[in-house]
Amino acid sequence: MSDDQVFFVGGEPADLAEAREWLGAQLHRSWLLDEEIDELNLALTEALTNLLQHTDVRTKSALRVQVDGDAVHVFIADDSPPFEPGSPSDDEREGGYGLLLLHMLTDEVDIGPGDQGGSVMRLTKRRPADPD
Repeated sequence: MSDDQVFFVGGEPADLAEAREWLGAQLHRSWLLDEEIDELNLALTEALTNLLQHTDVRTKSALRVQVDGDAVHVFIADDSPPFEPGSPSDDEREGGYGLLLLHMLTDEVDIGPGDQGGSVMRLTKRRPADPD
């Protein structure tokens, strides 16, 4: 799998279907099981949905997949103001579970500033250790 393939996602809800399709095609070339691909696709949907909900609709995101030995990483880079995770406010009681869901669906979630502003999220799935 090439590490340099990037897919750009627009800020419209309809763009999510195209992003999921692209990610599925990328991940089917990896060693992940179908269930793990589904989990990463759901994590991507949650991350992009939250991005659309909390940023300007003109925000663009760049998706990239990297297979690194025993791990598959999905990177989501956007040009919105840097994301700072925190606890939900009283106004967000019905929501606020996005990060929890991401952690449940993946083995690792990292969020940090992008090189040129914005934020970069890395969702990681690791290959299970061989039970030798």
